[in-house]
Amino acid sequence: MKHFITIAISLLLAVSSAIAQGRALKTPAARKNLERAEQLADRFVQRFRETLDFEVVYREFFIVDPEKRLLNSSSIVFDSLERHEEIKKKISPSETEQAYIGFMNLYYLVGIYMANVSTVDEESSTIKSKELFPPELLKAMKEPSTCFFFIDYLENKSCKDIPELFQTAEDVRQFAKNANYLAALFRKYIPSEPFNSPKYKAHIEQLDWDGRETSIDERNDLFGTGEETTKYQVYRELFVLDIVEENGEMKVARIPIGN
Repeated sequence: MKHFITIAISLLLAVSSAIAQGRALKTPAARKNLERAEQLADRFVQRFRETLDFEVVYREFFIVDPEKRLLNSSSIVFDSLERHEEIKKKISPSETEQAYIGFMNLYYLVGIYMANVSTVDEESSTIKSKELFPPELLKAMKEPSTCFFFIDYLENKSCKDIPELFQTAEDVRQFAKNANYLAALFRKYIPSEPFNSPKYKAHIEQLDWDGRETSIDERNDLFGTGEETTKYQVYRELFVLDIVEENGEMKVARIPIGN
């Protein structure tokens, strides 16, 4: 897992192209839809703050269409390797979804934890893992199926010897199980009032998203379905949210993350 600062930089790179695609809001209806998208983003972030659980916001705020949800989950869990195409045939949509939820929980909970225990000028290579993580958490972080998240923090670099994240369908299932366990541990050790700490606020300030306007992108390939879709990309704290209208309601379509 990348250091929080690196995550911030990669997120900025991931969304930079969308900024250029933003266009002026010329009609009252367009402005109203933008407001609805931003209001949804505010509720999403508030709910995540309350629960520290990506599964909750996923169930409450994401698009309902099962095909599009699966496309979103698969795009994060798997890459384009031919082996992964074979793995996808051997696991159910719900198993893919659980792996996605586990991945996103770790991605954001690790970011919140690190933003509360490290400063913005600390590099992950100079931080000793024993200084950052309690023994219970450190032990769980070394589990093979999830330790790739923590390569920057573990003195034992054995995770780098793993040729691929998922080599079998069982690897996906084990990852989801261990990711959920680790997420529970991170919730246990994340300090109280994590979003009000000076360190966290300094990390958020470094993202430099204040004043960044919501971008609007009209395209026909957001879900790979060929359907024309208007996407609103909204920036809130750790999150970049791609929001669309589904059955008259604003919903989160996906959350792009850096590589």
